[in-house]
Amino acid sequence: MLLALGVFSQTCFEDPSNSTCVNFIAPTEVVQSNLDSLCMMMPNMVGCSIRKQCLMGMIPSYSSNCGPFSILVDICRNDIGMSGMGGCSDFNNLCSEDSVVKQCTEVQGTASLISTSAATQAAISACSQHSMPGCELCSSQTECTDPLLGLAQVCQTMLMPSCSSLVQMCSDTSNSDLGVFCDDSLDGTNPTPYMKMYFHTGILEYILFKDFVPSNNTEYSLAWMFVFVLGVLNAYVKVIKARFAYKFMNSTKTSLLLSREELESVNNPNDNNKSEPNSYSQFTPLPLAQIEFTHNLLLSSLMLVILTIDFLLMLIAMTFNVGLFFAVVGGMAVGSFFYAAEIRARGSSIDPTCC
Repeated sequence: MLLALGVFSQTCFEDPSNSTCVNFIAPTEVVQSNLDSLCMMMPNMVGCSIRKQCLMGMIPSYSSNCGPFSILVDICRNDIGMSGMGGCSDFNNLCSEDSVVKQCTEVQGTASLISTSAATQAAISACSQHSMPGCELCSSQTECTDPLLGLAQVCQTMLMPSCSSLVQMCSDTSNSDLGVFCDDSLDGTNPTPYMKMYFHTGILEYILFKDFVPSNNTEYSLAWMFVFVLGVLNAYVKVIKARFAYKFMNSTKTSLLLSREELESVNNPNDNNKSEPNSYSQFTPLPLAQIEFTHNLLLSSLMLVILTIDFLLMLIAMTFNVGLFFAVVGGMAVGSFFYAAEIRARGSSIDPTCC
């Protein structure tokens, strides 16, 4: 290939320290031939993944990340451990330590590029904890066709500590065109919590909603108070439900007692102690069915509120954030304390820890 391109090209590849090679630009044909060789040998390399997305149009063709020499830099310089591959020999010669070729220093490739080995390990680690979109691309060392894209899809679904290297790459402003690998959750424009499935401290945490993320101590304190009040409210609503149940029980007993007395007056018309109705058809029992319907409707509505609060508190506790966890249990404990007298009065009809 070099012989076909002429003596000047061959000279700069063989002796890049020659002063005449300062403005030399590596021929596209040579670079593309090297990329073809490299990506045929190891298509799972991160540089080859970027090249593939460029060819598919997922990364704009005008992006500096899609430049053939930039991708060659990604593979042969930025991807740790890949410089010894045969397809990198021309690049290694042209951009040796004594090279004067400006292209070697001006084209830096993808900034903070995660290496193929690091992307592979991160993707396997993430997929060993959770099965998510992207895991089919890299689930093990022997089944890892595209670790960079696989890791990106995993981290866009659930941000975990293993995503830190990818977040660092996506946070670099020069990589703004790598949207297929770096969405809004990875580009560093907003503080993004990591998913930690163990008790931990800190203020950066998703609280129920994507946009509910405290970013400073004041916001975290307000969030803590919100969760605490929600815990107190949880106990209060359960007490309200028990009150309705107790009231309905008394109303039902009264209605049944009145109905029995009126029925006895109908069956014993000669009883001087009872007022005599004109006929049985004039007897109108109290609307027990209506009372039951109203009672069931109220209890169902309260149950909806109770279950909603219960599950919201459960999801907050499952963030494993120590502060938020104690806000949940502390709020429920304080709520139980406030209504302790009523809990004793109602007996077992109120359980503030249940529905």
